[in-house]
Amino acid sequence: MAASFCGFLRGKPYVIRFVEPRSGRRAVGEWLVEMPHIPPILFPAGPQDNDAVVRRTAEALLSLVLPEEDP
Repeated sequence: MAASFCGFLRGKPYVIRFVEPRSGRRAVGEWLVEMPHIPPILFPAGPQDNDAVVRRTAEALLSLVLPEEDP
């Protein structure tokens, strides 16, 4: 699986990066989602994560904070 992804949601670019855990054997790490004009979002990584799951989760979180589009 890749350590970073790029994509577009509603025509806006986003980047997802894997953030290594700071300490502890049980720590898995986190995913950092960045999009222009939106505060960064962190969500926990899971041991079963794959590209599709990470993208789907990131896009679901971004859709919660993106302003509605004008018709």
